[in-house]
Amino acid sequence: MTIVTVVYNGRVPLAESAASVLALGRSDVEYIVVDGGSKDQTVELLESWGDQLGYWVSEPDRGIYNAMNKAIQFAAAGSYILFLGAGDKILRLPDPTTISAARDSGVQVLFGDVLIGEWLFRSSFNPKLRYRNTLHHQGLLIRRGDLTEPWFDESLKVFADWDVNLGLFQRGVRAQRLDYTVAYAEPDGVSAKLHLSEIARVIRKRCGLLSALAAVVYHGGLHLIRHHAGILRSFRR
Repeated sequence: MTIVTVVYNGRVPLAESAASVLALGRSDVEYIVVDGGSKDQTVELLESWGDQLGYWVSEPDRGIYNAMNKAIQFAAAGSYILFLGAGDKILRLPDPTTISAARDSGVQVLFGDVLIGEWLFRSSFNPKLRYRNTLHHQGLLIRRGDLTEPWFDESLKVFADWDVNLGLFQRGVRAQRLDYTVAYAEPDGVSAKLHLSEIARVIRKRCGLLSALAAVVYHGGLHLIRHHAGILRSFRR
């Protein structure tokens, strides 16, 4: 298995993520960090971990997805890769027996639930991906070699991971659910905001115009419901 964190000027949250990975004490887990050339002593932190990291690099990149594509090149061939954001934490990973069995049976995707703040995100790998991203990357392991690199469309700024997930589903790859919570993710990340134009672009590319319109209506409506619910809560206080 390979755990990847990409970071830029995030020394403190990176330390939290690394602590959760290194505390596992798993010799079969390689931890890779791709830093975008931070100026906040992130490099000094990386140097202090020595050979506890499988690999790390610090150099300018062209954004999150460029850094994630770069990280894939450093992962061992055939390994299952999980992307852990800086500040997120691993709670549980599949054991070596599960990984070995998955590899032998041709499973290309392993996925489990993710705790986002105090909310449990229940992951699924099904047609719902056509209108919402039902997989969080903090709980998703994809076997390297199952996609033509680069995995992520770097022209997308927010939902390149959704694009990858939907592409996997449409290809009919074999997936296996892990019936436990894999990771904790910090709430209110970049993808927590409304980005209807990019949602439409991803879904239209994969599923066509009608599906894109349905996805935009779904997310726009959900945003309005949450907004009004927030207003109501504020009045009740």
